[in-house]
Amino acid sequence: MDHSIVKEVFQGNERVPFRKEGIPDDPIKSLAYRVSHCKNIDQKLQMIAEGLCELKGTFTEDDVEMIVPGKGSIFTEAMLNRCIIHEIRYRQYTI
Repeated sequence: MDHSIVKEVFQGNERVPFRKEGIPDDPIKSLAYRVSHCKNIDQKLQMIAEGLCELKGTFTEDDVEMIVPGKGSIFTEAMLNRCIIHEIRYRQYTI
């Protein structure tokens, strides 16, 4: 941890970068982080479906796999069973 940056923040220097400039946030990683910190499974499923639809419009099981590694098919099946998503084309889902 750089103590000089912390010192400048507490002294009110507004030019201190809180995030590295030029490095864009990865929306898939941000969604995966939010999902991993959610405790309720129903909210987690809803968050995945809404997030992927917002980012991509339609999504596949592989997209769900990127959010929850190793559990893409289980989560997709759970979202289908709870009628959170529906299949619009073969292996293409939306809300």
